[in-house]
Amino acid sequence: MTDDARPAPERAAPDGPEDDHPAWLAMKLGGAMALAYAVARLVGFEEPTWSVISAGFVAVEPPVDALRTARQRIVAMAIGVAIGVAAAYASGHLGIAGRAALMAVVGAAVAFVVNKASGLMFALVIAAVVAFAAPTAEETIPVEALRIAAMSLIGVLAAPLVVWAVEAARAARR
Repeated sequence: MTDDARPAPERAAPDGPEDDHPAWLAMKLGGAMALAYAVARLVGFEEPTWSVISAGFVAVEPPVDALRTARQRIVAMAIGVAIGVAAAYASGHLGIAGRAALMAVVGAAVAFVVNKASGLMFALVIAAVVAFAAPTAEETIPVEALRIAAMSLIGVLAAPLVVWAVEAARAARR
């Protein structure tokens, strides 16, 4: 199923509009991840993991869905950062059991949002990473959250560019 709970379209015959030969998918996915990596490195991120992962999530979508998926990832990222930062501040003085319980609450909060739009599932990933990636020193939590959000945004914005470029090349080849 796609993110908005519609059944996935049946695959058309080869060379049809829904045909996604592995070579084309590899070009979209590899190209988007490479572009996200390069841009993130150029702007100064030493380990642009979230740029590459975010690009991958968007690049696997068909071209008509790439922009919608990118938009959903951006909204999900904002929700995830907000929940993650709140959880990080709340967990500063908790032990392992307290932080585990807090993660259950974070999961439940995101599930409430995702119940209405499954495309926002990325919020859970971002919330968990933000909540536990930063040290517990309160002054570093917003910095880490912004770093993760910026890297994710690079990937989410890079992917549709590559998806559309590959689709244009594919259309020109027909």
